[in-house]
Amino acid sequence: MRISGGERALGVLGYLLFFFVIPLKVKRDSIFVQFHARQGGVLFGLWAILSLLFFIVLLFIDTGTVGTILIGAIFLVTGLYLLMALVGIFKVLLGERYRMPVVADIALMMGL
Repeated sequence: MRISGGERALGVLGYLLFFFVIPLKVKRDSIFVQFHARQGGVLFGLWAILSLLFFIVLLFIDTGTVGTILIGAIFLVTGLYLLMALVGIFKVLLGERYRMPVVADIALMMGL
């Protein structure tokens, strides 16, 4: 299967924060673009939910050891998000459909 440059560009856009909505709406007929946009959307959603959850807990506790651990957890989740997004972008540029271990399963369960 031949992947065009436009499809690759939209696939990359799928992994850039909340911009995954654009390829979902623009290129509905491309399985490749839809796959990466949906996977990027779930990846972004997981990152946003976990970061927000850690931040809310951080607001309600005293700073100290637990606060430091939560800040570290936010940085860890953000680092994992960036790493997985970069892997996704790399796979898009190679023209591959790479199923991220947890992310692809969640996207499949949600019917995305």
